[in-house]
Amino acid sequence: MDDTDVVQVENPILFYCRSCKKLVSEPVRKGTKYEYSCPDCKEDRVVFGTQRAICDFFQVNPPKKNG
Repeated sequence: MDDTDVVQVENPILFYCRSCKKLVSEPVRKGTKYEYSCPDCKEDRVVFGTQRAICDFFQVNPPKKNG
């Protein structure tokens, strides 16, 4: 496989705060585990997943692409 066969995906993982009910662009990681907190509300209720999973489960609109 050469470099032309690789598909580039921008940020395939989304973070969603259950308290704020919005997408979080840069959550704060807590310790060495996969636990994140929201920089806005400071709560530990941030979940992550693929764009399709987060948008389908929480009924949010996918983020708009820049460009």
